[in-house]
Amino acid sequence: ITQYQALGNPSKIQLIEIGPGKGTLICDVLRSALTTFPDFAAALTSSNGATTSGEGGKKKVAVGVHLVEVTDGMRSRQKESLQKLQGETTVVEKGFSFSFDNSESEIDNVQEHDPSNDKQIEQSNAISINWHDLLSSVPTHDAETGEPIPTFIICQELLDALPIHSFQKIEGGQWRERLVDVAVRDKEEESSEVTKIKQAAGRMKYSDAESEDSI
Repeated sequence: ITQYQALGNPSKIQLIEIGPGKGTLICDVLRSALTTFPDFAAALTSSNGATTSGEGGKKKVAVGVHLVEVTDGMRSRQKESLQKLQGETTVVEKGFSFSFDNSESEIDNVQEHDPSNDKQIEQSNAISINWHDLLSSVPTHDAETGEPIPTFIICQELLDALPIHSFQKIEGGQWRERLVDVAVRDKEEESSEVTKIKQAAGRMKYSDAESEDSI
């Protein structure tokens, strides 16, 4: 919300979550927007009409919520969470609803575009919920103006799960890679493989060009 306000409260936005899990975080964000920040919620509604043409002439709604999730089972759980949110009294009182796009999902065994969703999308307070296998498949521009739509990306757990290399500066300004070692009770248990790992780690030297003590 702070970043949205810093951009001057744009009238059209999209919210993307990569790896939504059970849908808890996206529901918390939407609940807060729908009940406390009406401008943010209104900017997500499909009444803004920002669409692009997808494969086979299918319309892809750029404005709204986009969930990047490859697992059908998790998509179903995310949809269930959003449906529960949609039925909450505070959300209903605000007059908002969700329009679920199944064009890229196996949710509810709907594999083709459902024309009945078009009527829902036209509702003034309907927020389009879309699923994608890849981040690159999320439409980012307004089809009418060609302008990019302000995008907010959430990936709460994704970065934590990515493999990284961590380095730490030691005495003398040299860099060493931080590795996971193997605990041993005595020298006899220390295998040759462990020795090789330690030797390899000791040979890794990096210049002290960086001012920070770790990377």
